[in-house]
Amino acid sequence: MFNGEIYNYLELKEDLKNIGYSFRTESDTEVILALYDFKGRSFLSDLDGMFAFAIWDKHKNELFCARDRFGEKPFFYKSNEGEFIFASEIKAILPLSSKNSYSKKAIDFFLNNQRHINEPETFFENIFSLLPGHFLVCKQDGKFEINTYYNLYKDFDKLKGSEISYEEAVKTTKEKFIASVKLRLRSDVPIGCSLSGGIDSSIIAGVASNFTEKS
Repeated sequence: MFNGEIYNYLELKEDLKNIGYSFRTESDTEVILALYDFKGRSFLSDLDGMFAFAIWDKHKNELFCARDRFGEKPFFYKSNEGEFIFASEIKAILPLSSKNSYSKKAIDFFLNNQRHINEPETFFENIFSLLPGHFLVCKQDGKFEINTYYNLYKDFDKLKGSEISYEEAVKTTKEKFIASVKLRLRSDVPIGCSLSGGIDSSIIAGVASNFTEKS
């Protein structure tokens, strides 16, 4: 089960083809499965995209679930008495669970702080959100473990002591931004861009226009 989009799936697909994998579709979903088959859990670091997915591994008899680095796609779950339920929305979990109750702690926090309680907790008892940059492995008996595969702050720590000039920073930022926008224009349907009038959406639209056909 897959919700999202893998932007660099064509490059990943080509690499997999070179080592002997074959594909029956043109979808990024099939690439995820092949990459998991080849590399196991470590393949998450190869993905550039927004995603939440679950893969049933029949060889290990376990469910492998993951959420993208910054949590663009949602993933909620509930585990109770050997039962594991997951979905992209809490309202899809509630009808499948016999015991549902509101979280007084979360409601109190929201009313006093005017914002949602921090993940992984939600407004419902025993229903949690898988944190961004994390993966979850659930066994057949319903027991599960959660691990981190990406941490932005650790990446920053690795950069300590390596300095570049202002000019280099501007050049690198521009190059990476253009490459990122170009990669996200891959689609099998027409693409649109929402302009809010702010500088961020205007820059995105401006860069994207260089890679699209003019009408």
